[in-house]
Amino acid sequence: MHKILLSFLFFCIFSVHTLDLKASHDIFPGGGRAVSMGGAAVTNSDLWSAFNNQAGLAALESVTAGLAYENQFLLKELGVKAGAVAVPVNSGVFALSLSQYGFNLYNENKVGLAYAMNLNENLSAGVQLDYLLTQIAEDYGRKGVFTFEIGLMAKLSENISLGGHIFNPINVKITDYVEERIPAIVKFGMRYTFSDAALMVAEIEKDINHTAVVRFGVEYQIVENIYVRTGVASNPSLFSFGFGLNFRNFKLDFGTSKHNVLGYTPALSLMYNFNTFN
Repeated sequence: MHKILLSFLFFCIFSVHTLDLKASHDIFPGGGRAVSMGGAAVTNSDLWSAFNNQAGLAALESVTAGLAYENQFLLKELGVKAGAVAVPVNSGVFALSLSQYGFNLYNENKVGLAYAMNLNENLSAGVQLDYLLTQIAEDYGRKGVFTFEIGLMAKLSENISLGGHIFNPINVKITDYVEERIPAIVKFGMRYTFSDAALMVAEIEKDINHTAVVRFGVEYQIVENIYVRTGVASNPSLFSFGFGLNFRNFKLDFGTSKHNVLGYTPALSLMYNFNTFN
């Protein structure tokens, strides 16, 4: 009976994979802010850059830690749990990140160690070493591999910033007996800041195995420390919205996206900045 249920589960997971949704270690927990803006996060400069573009970590000036949870299509079996901590040093910023997608019968785990630095006042770079572990219940076992990712971020003017990121450029192989590899993923995006209260982001992501995804999002600060956000994305078509609250050293972000067929994917993230101890 357990093997029948497990086989059905793998069929469901495979079906989700074929819909061009996130799977096979291409999970990028961007926090509630990114989810609410169509998933666009390659130009963000915050703790969640440890998952989306390590170059953004270089902007952090104090120790920062956070937790995030994303519940894909309101199914607990497709939940994404993540945590990260970033520590600035004299030459740059180190960050440790962990994430898990799935549940006890099937899960994908990622541990990353990143380093980011400012190359000059307008250019930053980051690199991260990743350990990816896939675990499957019953007699299927587990498999772990190492890979890496790199990112760049450039400020072209007071209003315009660009970000680029490559995950797993070596297209690492995950199994020895079949030609199955972790996908290589390239992202490029632009941020336009209208004022201190409003900004717009646009991003394109290309997985070597799938059609390119285009994302677009906007953010507006309605009053001090309160933000509203919305966004859209293609492949699959998604609409998203959410909000952010800043309270002293805490940052709370909530966002949700809506797939036309599969429904809602809410996400919640919380960051804490330890600058009071500096």
